[in-house]
Amino acid sequence: MTDLPVKHVLPKNMQSTNKEFLNKTAFHILLIAAIGFLAYSNTFSVPFQWDEEAFLGENPIIRNLDYFFHPSKAVGLPFYEAFVNRYVGYLTFAINYRLHAFSVAGFHVVNISMHLINAILVYCFVLVTFKSPFLRDSSLSGNAKSIALAASLFFVAHPLQTEAITYIFQRFVPLVTMFCLLSIVLYAHSRMSVNVRRKYLFYFLSVMSAVVAMKSKENAFTLPIVIAMYEFCFFTPPLALSPPELRNLRRLRLLYLAPLLLTLCIIPLTFTGMNKPLNQIVQQVATVNIGYPDTPRWPYLFTQFRVIVTYLRLLIFPVNQNLDYDYPLYSSFLIPQVELSFLFLLALFGLGVYLVLRAKDNAFAELRLVGFGILWFFITLSVESSIIPQPMLIDEYRAYLPSVGFFISVCPVLLILAGRIMIKGRMAILLFGLILAVLFGLTYMRNAVWCDSFTLWEDVAQKSPRNVRAFNNLGNGYLSINETDRAIAMFNRAISLLPSYALAYHNRGEAYIKKKNYDSALKDFVKADSMQKNYLTYIGMGKAYYGKGESDLALKNFIQALAIKPTSERAISGVAFYYAKTGQYDDAIRLYSKGLKLNPTNPDSYLNRGKVYMARKEYEKAASDFAAAVRLNPSDMDAIYNCAMGYYYSGRYDLAAREYSRAIALNSKSAPLYEGRGLSLYNQKDIIHAIEDFTRAIELSAESPFAYSNRGIAWSDMKKFDRAIADFTRAIELKNDFAWAYMNRGVAYKMAGSVDHALTDFNKALSLNPDNAVAYTNRGDLYAEQGKMAKAVSDYRKGCGLKDINACSRLQTDKKQRVMGEK
Repeated sequence: MTDLPVKHVLPKNMQSTNKEFLNKTAFHILLIAAIGFLAYSNTFSVPFQWDEEAFLGENPIIRNLDYFFHPSKAVGLPFYEAFVNRYVGYLTFAINYRLHAFSVAGFHVVNISMHLINAILVYCFVLVTFKSPFLRDSSLSGNAKSIALAASLFFVAHPLQTEAITYIFQRFVPLVTMFCLLSIVLYAHSRMSVNVRRKYLFYFLSVMSAVVAMKSKENAFTLPIVIAMYEFCFFTPPLALSPPELRNLRRLRLLYLAPLLLTLCIIPLTFTGMNKPLNQIVQQVATVNIGYPDTPRWPYLFTQFRVIVTYLRLLIFPVNQNLDYDYPLYSSFLIPQVELSFLFLLALFGLGVYLVLRAKDNAFAELRLVGFGILWFFITLSVESSIIPQPMLIDEYRAYLPSVGFFISVCPVLLILAGRIMIKGRMAILLFGLILAVLFGLTYMRNAVWCDSFTLWEDVAQKSPRNVRAFNNLGNGYLSINETDRAIAMFNRAISLLPSYALAYHNRGEAYIKKKNYDSALKDFVKADSMQKNYLTYIGMGKAYYGKGESDLALKNFIQALAIKPTSERAISGVAFYYAKTGQYDDAIRLYSKGLKLNPTNPDSYLNRGKVYMARKEYEKAASDFAAAVRLNPSDMDAIYNCAMGYYYSGRYDLAAREYSRAIALNSKSAPLYEGRGLSLYNQKDIIHAIEDFTRAIELSAESPFAYSNRGIAWSDMKKFDRAIADFTRAIELKNDFAWAYMNRGVAYKMAGSVDHALTDFNKALSLNPDNAVAYTNRGDLYAEQGKMAKAVSDYRKGCGLKDINACSRLQTDKKQRVMGEK
């Protein structure tokens, strides 16, 4: 008899338990966070991209938390106006910097955390909205958690959000979204709370969240309007109220909304200033020229009709995303693409209004949520996609906050449609899972494009082949890895597309400097300067003139750069370099210190100031600066090597050996590194390991006389004089004027008993270098051993006169002996 297959079935109570667990809010929040984290798990090492080096790396405000306690101290600094308008956002960057400087992982952790919180707030928003008086008895209220989970998962996993999250500087977007969502959720809880204390606490926190949102990004201006719309959509008065009761309720409602509506004044007052009379503030708000001046208002508005359709297309079908779209500016409303887009958007907006008004009873209550979501999309997009021009015609991050409305309107519609076409249970879950998996995969792939500047700008260039910024930035990427020929080819492409693009000429000039083609570099800088005055161009000219050896012209250009931007670290360093090169060390140190005050995390400033201290023989200060440079840039060989030398000359041989070892780990084929470590070990009396390092240096560079000489000294200390003499002889063969090799070989001959050879070498060493005090002392010792005291004393006097303490000591001993003899 054949055994029948056994079908394992969970007991009904276990099935029920599992189902309850999967429907729990805590599990949903955990699922949202897990999917969001995994979708962005490949972004923690994404470097600063595009303009982030300027907005963050060169921003003095975020490097000093004191500016946030005393904002007036930042007046005149770069980015001051943006700092005042977006105080909270800049504060988060300053905290990031305070904790870990410019390590990008910490910045990404904050951005991703905000995104996860926003997704959870979307979930909470949908749940609390379904508890509102208008929706709690609707036909979809039983599916509130399903709709909330779907909306939040679509939001957290959608690839259109990547620019707002992975592009570090666009943190303002998830930040303002977080406080907007928090304000609305708290408002809803306040309106429905029975407990008076909780009611007022939630209301107070809602208003505070709105205030913080206003100081995070300007599109928070739409928040009070959205909250007012939320109030009228979901907190309708009971039908049984009498006219007097209804009027009283309306007055109370306006009182409830008034503090939130007053927050609308924050952004205009920030722009115009609050230290003015009221009539001046009103006049300035009414007449202020807001927006990007280089783009005309009406063409910008016409173009935005097309742009908004593009955002909707990307939300529905997220392919061909682009950091920098080559988007046309439409100059007339009568262009067919503009007219059709306007009509489509007008119809969609009208649908939103219709659904809000149509849903007057519980039979169609859920349609009000759909209409509310549509209106949310348009209202929150209105600041950046209206008649106020922005520098970029289209930016994907602008759709981040509006996408909340898109998802909360789409998910109920999908659920209704699924019910109409009889897609239920597992089939509905499978379809939802498939859509989510596709979105997750697209997000992960899109984030991979951000991994470095090459992949990002190659993606832009491929999708926008006439985008000059794409080729310019791609050229900068090649320049950063010293592929100058490929960089110049990219800059040439950018110039061919737009001959008036000054930045491409400037960057090509920088590439020519790397090729040491200084004349071509200067031609490009002059061309760039004729198109646009920029302090960076003068810095480039300064570097080119330095390369040509024309230091005075270099200094002149660096000073011009400082006149344009007094806080430019590179210009300050250029002038400091001139002072260092001309021996004006005090002025050089002063300027390098000024640069470090502006940016205490600039490793080059520490490195260059350390080199000045080395020139002044202030080895302890030099070593301290080199160590700071190494901490900030652990892979900089120049900094590590100089740090090792700083420690060596300051007598800290153990630390010198450590730094040489660090350098060797980065470059194991460098003979000078082994030689330096060998000297450090020798001075620690570790003779055997010192000889091993000198031998390795000789293996790597057999033509180095110094390695042979140093190994010879070590052999002498081990009393292996034959080996020592052989090494000194090889050093002399390689460098026949090597005075120290002759002197040391003389010592080895003397110790080995070859007096005549020793005397010959001492004489030769002194003929090559008459100021060699040690050679006089050693020859004096040789004469003393031969009983030629007059010659010995003469050499000791010369050695002592040249500051050799051993020679002076021998003279004192000789003097004492003579005194004793006379007695």
